[in-house]
Amino acid sequence: MKLMDKLRHLRDTRGWTKKDVARKAGVAYTTYAEYERKKRQSKPTIKHARAIARVFGLSADYLLDETKGYPPPPETQRPSSLINIIGLVSAGETEIAYDDAGLPVGGSIEEPLERPYDVKDAHTYGLLIEGNSMLPGYPKGTKVVVCPSETVKTGDIVICRLRSTGKVYIKEIKFQGDVVILSSHNTTSYPPTAVPQKDILFCHKVVWVRRP
Repeated sequence: MKLMDKLRHLRDTRGWTKKDVARKAGVAYTTYAEYERKKRQSKPTIKHARAIARVFGLSADYLLDETKGYPPPPETQRPSSLINIIGLVSAGETEIAYDDAGLPVGGSIEEPLERPYDVKDAHTYGLLIEGNSMLPGYPKGTKVVVCPSETVKTGDIVICRLRSTGKVYIKEIKFQGDVVILSSHNTTSYPPTAVPQKDILFCHKVVWVRRP
């Protein structure tokens, strides 16, 4: 489904106007309206795509992928569910509850998030970012949705636990042979760390972000 058709459909199902979406997303009305135009349609910037997708409770990847329609076929629809925000994550100083298999346990520390419909893993969970290690893109108060079953590749933002420290980190990951480079975006305060792959107890991909 083309982006303009997807946006219109998403708006119509909620009874919103273009101005409603633009206001909720923090995007200029004329800019948003251009995304719905049939002629000379503009492609959203990543920043705008994320903001608009967040308004509809979707991922930016889904919004921009024209091979994906909306709503999903009836046979693939499932009951709506909530994602628990199980704890805080920063530069590794905060403990988060996981079981021996590296899956989240416990209830939500605040109001749960609505599950984006294209995130189907039953073990998906949410975290609240604390601290400044991922500034400027992930400020304090940012909520992230994490999917344990997603394949992790170089350049992804991940939640990982190290065997050597037992702590949980949010980092950008890079694979180099048997070594993994874990980087914060705030490199001034948090230089990159190289660890052996075998030191990683688990590594879960961040698939959705809501900034404060």
